[in-house]
This record gives sequence, C-alpha cells and structure tokens, in this order.
Amino acid sequence: MVVVVIIGVLVAVAIPVYNNVTDNAKERACQSNLRIIDGAIQMWVADDPTNNVATAVTMGDLVTDFIDETPKCPTDGDDYTFTNGKAVCPNGHTY
Repeated sequence: MVVVVIIGVLVAVAIPVYNNVTDNAKERACQSNLRIIDGAIQMWVADDPTNNVATAVTMGDLVTDFIDETPKCPTDGDDYTFTNGKAVCPNGHTY
C-alpha cells in the first residue's frame, strides 16, 4: 500500500513538470521557425532587390527556393502569417 502511495505522489509531481517541459519545447521550436522564416525573407529580398518585403512576401515566395517546406507552429499546427514583412505566429509566440 505504501509503494502505491509513493508512486502516486511521484506521478502527481512528474506530470506537471513534463507538461511544462513540453510547452517550453514547443514555444522554443516556434521561435526557431520564426527566425528561419525571417532569414528566408532576407534571402528572398537579397535575391531580387525589387521584392517588396512589407507587402508582397508570401510563404509561396519562400518555399522550395529558400526553405524546404511550409513550417507550422508546433503548438497546434497553424500556419504562420506575415505582417509588415515579418513572420507572425498564430499563437502569439515571438522571439
């Protein structure tokens, strides 16, 4: 009986810690995606200086030439959007 209680206490402590670690990892992965997208935008502009970052950049402009595939936010799989030439996470993550 004592062993079952001890295991229950350990599980009660471990689950919230695991959830926090998982949430932090997803947020860091999202921040990394945002940095990669912003780097791809800079390469897109450098490739053709007539590109207008503030209004014209889309994920279609970046995929295949500057990034391999369309990244999604790891939190829920939503697509990133663009505002004023910067990638924006749909879940509010920033870097």
